[in-house]
Amino acid sequence: MAPSECKSKEYQTIKFIRDESQDFAEVIFARSDVRNAFNAEMIEELIDVFSSLKNDNKLRALFISGEGKNFCAGADLNWMKKSATYSEEENLKDARRLSLLFKTLNELDTFTVAFAHGATMGGGLGLLCAADHVVCSRDFVGALSEVKLGLIPAVISPYVISKMGQAAARSLMISGRRFSAHDAFHYNLATKLVESQNDFAEEKKKIKEELNLASPLSIKKSKELFFNAFMGEEKLCSLIAQLRTTENAQEGMKAMLEKRKASWVK
Repeated sequence: MAPSECKSKEYQTIKFIRDESQDFAEVIFARSDVRNAFNAEMIEELIDVFSSLKNDNKLRALFISGEGKNFCAGADLNWMKKSATYSEEENLKDARRLSLLFKTLNELDTFTVAFAHGATMGGGLGLLCAADHVVCSRDFVGALSEVKLGLIPAVISPYVISKMGQAAARSLMISGRRFSAHDAFHYNLATKLVESQNDFAEEKKKIKEELNLASPLSIKKSKELFFNAFMGEEKLCSLIAQLRTTENAQEGMKAMLEKRKASWVK
């Protein structure tokens, strides 16, 4: 791959790669010494990355994973210890930044795929709930453990409830109990289960192959549709009518009729 085809930006707590030759980006948590737990710096770096990918018209998907033995064990204990000395106003500021992180990922206008293994607690679980597609390995262990720390999963709760449904969310949020990869699939958190972290590369390859057949614009519009599917019949009709008149849709239909690959197929 030529250097000009692969862009990256230096961060302290994460690794970021934007592969323009294949229209994919990747974020890797790089704090394996603390099980990839959040601190203030990591939150800001993730907000920066997710924000930078907004309106990237060539991007088909963002892959999110963690180095080492765990995806993300929630909040860094040293960061939490420090926050205990903050005033309510300072803690409110911190909570707003954390909330923005999940909101930015949730609303990112591309297909977001998280690969989770090992310990995935608190905010780490919140990231999975804000992603579009979640692949879990069999060693995954999840928990909304905030209640065991005298806290509550406040800023992630909308995403947890939306993804997992009220029955699972109520049980897990209130009890703080741990659950397995099998449970994660049963609770609609995991979309796909694989045996181990070693299988992530093959799963990523399969996802790329599927998405390479899809129009990047249609991926974005489908994501937009997901958030607006209940906006009313007339609005939905207008959306598809507008899209049908674009060069993107005309090319797709023409390619089908001519029995050839569309121009965006890699």
